Amino acid sequence: MMIELKGISKIWKEFQLKDVNLKINKDYCILLGPSGAGKSIIIKCIAGILKPDSGRIYFKDNDITNVPAEKRNFGYVPQNYGLFPHLNAYKNIRYGLKLKKIGKLESEKRIKEISEFLNIERILYRYPETLSGGEKQRVALARALVLKPEILLLDEPTSGLDPVGASKIMKLLYELNKEGMTIIISTHDVDLVPVYADRVYIIYDG
Repeated sequence: MMIELKGISKIWKEFQLKDVNLKINKDYCILLGPSGAGKSIIIKCIAGILKPDSGRIYFKDNDITNVPAEKRNFGYVPQNYGLFPHLNAYKNIRYGLKLKKIGKLESEKRIKEISEFLNIERILYRYPETLSGGEKQRVALARALVLKPEILLLDEPTSGLDPVGASKIMKLLYELNKEGMTIIISTHDVDLVPVYADRVYIIYDG
């Protein structure tokens, strides 16, 4: 089992996540529910951005509940993409590589490969404010994927996209999953579920 949540609870502002249990293997997994249901809190607890108030999180049978986010080899793409406005797309993608002290040659090789895969070579030297929603999503994906994560977590990855752009992103994630990457997505978009998901968890009111 890749990820297992046991009895995860979290109070966040006015909201309470209540005793959540789930198991995820090498799936294309969708957490489905309306806005405010608790999907993002689950994603952030798995990523290590939030620490649960109670319960345990396991990765490959190892307890990672107290392991900091930077020491979990997970990619996380927030709903607002999280791009640095003062850095162009190339520097945004390279940011995590610099933090991990990946050498220049290896960094350039990885960025070239992921840019070709995501078809963003032509926008690498543009700044976030000049990019469309779909382009920002691909740059944010590239920044996560360039670190070669074992799991990719995405919070509402299609919320700012038109139906065509949303379908393209979901298909791209589907391809990544078929290549062996575990994908966990939060979404409220019911239309995307039957096309792509291996496993769906319905989240409502925590």
